[in-house]
Amino acid sequence: SASQATDEIPILFTAVTDPVTAGLVENPDAPEGNVTGTTDMAPIDKQLELGLKIVPNAKRVGIPYNTSEVNSQVQVEIAKEVAATLGLEVVEIPVTNSSEIELAISGKVGQIDFLSVPSDNLIATSMSIVKKVALDNNIVVIGVDEPMVKNGALACEGIDYYQLGYKTGLMAVDIIKGKEIKDIPVAGADSTELVINEEIADALGIEIPEDVRSSAKIVKGED
Repeated sequence: SASQATDEIPILFTAVTDPVTAGLVENPDAPEGNVTGTTDMAPIDKQLELGLKIVPNAKRVGIPYNTSEVNSQVQVEIAKEVAATLGLEVVEIPVTNSSEIELAISGKVGQIDFLSVPSDNLIATSMSIVKKVALDNNIVVIGVDEPMVKNGALACEGIDYYQLGYKTGLMAVDIIKGKEIKDIPVAGADSTELVINEEIADALGIEIPEDVRSSAKIVKGED
């Protein structure tokens, strides 16, 4: 809405997974209009690799996602490409609202070895439901950020949204100092952090491999 309201005032976005598909920019490396910012595209390859380290014999990964979120659909397509290189098959679990999530995931339990959750607003706000189904069926859930892990996922190789917002703020400073939008490429997170929920690991009866655990931040669930 903001980008359609003006083509002169500089606009910065943050945590937009795929700004090209969202119609905000055409060339992320050299934005052609008055819009740029930061992307929270999750390192999908790292998430799937993490799932395989924890569930080494996995052959099929389930991905629940909101069919009305374009960003989520993009992530599913990327996941399919990455999964193929890892010997994994993606089992799509499409939903349109939170009331469908429990039934949709439960219906796929027998077809998957672990769940990988994308950066999806609907799924993120419904992690309590995902957690319940996962624990009831002894399924590992790999999230995309620390809040997801605290809310029920077992682990993630995720980005820090505070740092992503901070980077967007630095872009704003550059604009105030006179830098043009075309010279501010869309940027992602500088690094990722491995996070493990110890309570979920205990509940699932899973022993996290030492090479994974030794480099991870250990958290517990939200109070």
